[in-house]
Amino acid sequence: MKKNHKIEVRVTKEEKEMIQEKAKKNNTTISSLVLNSIDKNITVNLDTSDYKSLVIQFRRIGNNINTTIRNINFSYFFTDNDMLDIKRSIEQLSRELKKESIEIKKTKKYLENLTPNKMKNILENENKRVPLYLIYDEIADHIILKMRSFIDLIEKSDLHKTYPSYIEYFLKHFIPTDFTYDELVDLSDDLENIFYKINHKVNTKTGHLTDQDIVDVMEVLKIHRKD
Repeated sequence: MKKNHKIEVRVTKEEKEMIQEKAKKNNTTISSLVLNSIDKNITVNLDTSDYKSLVIQFRRIGNNINTTIRNINFSYFFTDNDMLDIKRSIEQLSRELKKESIEIKKTKKYLENLTPNKMKNILENENKRVPLYLIYDEIADHIILKMRSFIDLIEKSDLHKTYPSYIEYFLKHFIPTDFTYDELVDLSDDLENIFYKINHKVNTKTGHLTDQDIVDVMEVLKIHRKD
């Protein structure tokens, strides 16, 4: 589709520098960074009913404390029971706060442990649209894992020690969102086919890693690379 529409946005000097730095860090253009951020946007709807209930409890307990204090101020008289009521009310507030603090930490831990694959499954189970970058990340993680394992295999062999640097160069400049979904799947499949053959002969001890194996892998990277 032809891109013939332009959008202009005014930002501060600091914001511009921040955007430029982020684009540089991700090895991409500002335009690509903005477009990718749109696709990566996920809205999280939290159930706040528990917090509304907490607010109501705080108000109720606070009103009880204020009523007791007003009575003391009015009569200039208080009993041990009055002080005990205030103490119990404050302790109840403390318990409620601790309980909510635990729940917040549990939610925070759950969100921090969400992987792209887990998020993808959650969205699919809820019949929500899965942002493309989650699928990209899932495939990209698989590619990177396979490449890292292959580097380890090379380093354990007697082959030339410069080979891993070529693969490291590819990984350094590997930006999943530069690929279409189909291109990324093709790259993953092509590497998987080669690595399967190599790992099978090495693991079954029917052969060993050869220069030709690495040439085959490098050829796949050459075909698919974007720079």
